Amino acid sequence: MESPAIGTQTGLAKAFDVSLNTVKKWILRAGFPGGAKGPWQYEEVAAYLATTGSPKAPGAKPADAAAAEKQTSVVQITATAKALIAREQARKLKLANDEREGLLVAKDEVEQEMALRVLRIKERLEALPDELLMELPARSRHQLKARIEHKIRLILAEMARWGEEEKK
Repeated sequence: MESPAIGTQTGLAKAFDVSLNTVKKWILRAGFPGGAKGPWQYEEVAAYLATTGSPKAPGAKPADAAAAEKQTSVVQITATAKALIAREQARKLKLANDEREGLLVAKDEVEQEMALRVLRIKERLEALPDELLMELPARSRHQLKARIEHKIRLILAEMARWGEEEKK
């Protein structure tokens, strides 16, 4: 018959005669039965501890406490490394899927498209004075053209600084 589930971290600490800090470390390990939130089955946790070489596994008799601690550290490092590798592989697969579905765009393509659009805006702004002046009386055109061109140069100078602000 299976023992009742252990529902709290404190209960898990008491069941295996360890500190609450030890339990908190255990539950963060990849593959720990019941995960971080539980509930935990005593037999599953005991089997996990035995397979990881933990001196806290029921019936464990470490010949040397330092050797047991070292063995546990190696197991923990290995488990952590495997979890990180799995996470990175999942990330890589998601990126590949997103790219295949057209959800990602190459940075170079975006930068080139934006450069073309900004260039088009610049050309339109520079053509604006001549377009507007045709609608004004001839005697005020020259003075107004100079003022409009000055304002447009200020706008273009501001646009030229856009990238510099992001780099700081």
